[in-house]
Amino acid sequence: MINQSLAELAIKAMRKIADKERGSAITEGIVLSVNKVDKTCDVQRENLPMLNAVRLNAVLNGNNPLTLYPVMGSYVLCAQVEDDPTDTYVLAMTDVEEVSGQIGGINLTWSAQGIAINGGMLGGITNTPELASQLQKLSSRVDGIISSITNGIPGSGDGGAALQASIVSGMNAIAEKEDFSNIEDTSIKH
Repeated sequence: MINQSLAELAIKAMRKIADKERGSAITEGIVLSVNKVDKTCDVQRENLPMLNAVRLNAVLNGNNPLTLYPVMGSYVLCAQVEDDPTDTYVLAMTDVEEVSGQIGGINLTWSAQGIAINGGMLGGITNTPELASQLQKLSSRVDGIISSITNGIPGSGDGGAALQASIVSGMNAIAEKEDFSNIEDTSIKH
């Protein structure tokens, strides 16, 4: 303040008075409609003009910002951008219908229907401990079948030795054992 001139202080004081007379740059209203494509909503205010195409994101630039979509009929606080009453964005809301956005290469949508990661095209997230347990049971059963066949004793004089030799040969061709060490995606936990 020491370096400010009297004229600069007077201008600041006049701006404060003008801001008070102009009214608040933040206003409250009720959401009448939501446009998910344009990421906007229309807001009805009490005894004030309706706000159309209110941005759901304060900043327009960005690839795919995190967006909160309000429930129709919920209350929102709207802020003006650079004192322009026709350029507003949602600052806060009472009820959220959906949250969506992208961080890096991961897309996320969260709503009452659940959480979808990258579109949810791969189905639900696996319960990895249960899956590993069941696969271990399956592996043990397959190992038991192989052991029974390779250690089987053929009946005498019925040609079983040739049958056993062909089965053992076929079983020995299965050289790759299951490896479940990479079944869990540690970047996604639930």
